[in-house]
Amino acid sequence: MSVKKKESYEWFAIRVTYGREIKLKAYLDTIKTESFVPLKLTEIIKKGKTKKELLPAIRNLIFIHTNRSTLDILKRELESSIPIRYIIDKARKMPIIVPDDQMKHFIAISNTQNEQTLYLTHIAPVLRNGTRVRVIEPIFA
Repeated sequence: MSVKKKESYEWFAIRVTYGREIKLKAYLDTIKTESFVPLKLTEIIKKGKTKKELLPAIRNLIFIHTNRSTLDILKRELESSIPIRYIIDKARKMPIIVPDDQMKHFIAISNTQNEQTLYLTHIAPVLRNGTRVRVIEPIFA
């Protein structure tokens, strides 16, 4: 008799379409599945009035903390209402998984809601794993 190894939970980087990351997070919260959407404080002008709102910092991105088989089930169940896709590491041809310690640091930095936090999505293709960067400005210096 063989014992089936229980799958461990990992942080999967997931892409959703049409700004549904908040809707997906709300659903995941109802089924008690941990997830994270990086948010930033953004000035919005509505009807001539300026107000600040928390909006996704990186469009169409959510991180889900679960195992692969549960995520595959979620993908099938939500296909018609909130299509979700793995973000694939092209070199390994596998879904991108963020290590727990890196995710913990990312969540801590993202949750500061500091207006100086800058998400550099436009240079991400230039950076590779192991690329050295220097933080020279407060709050993270």
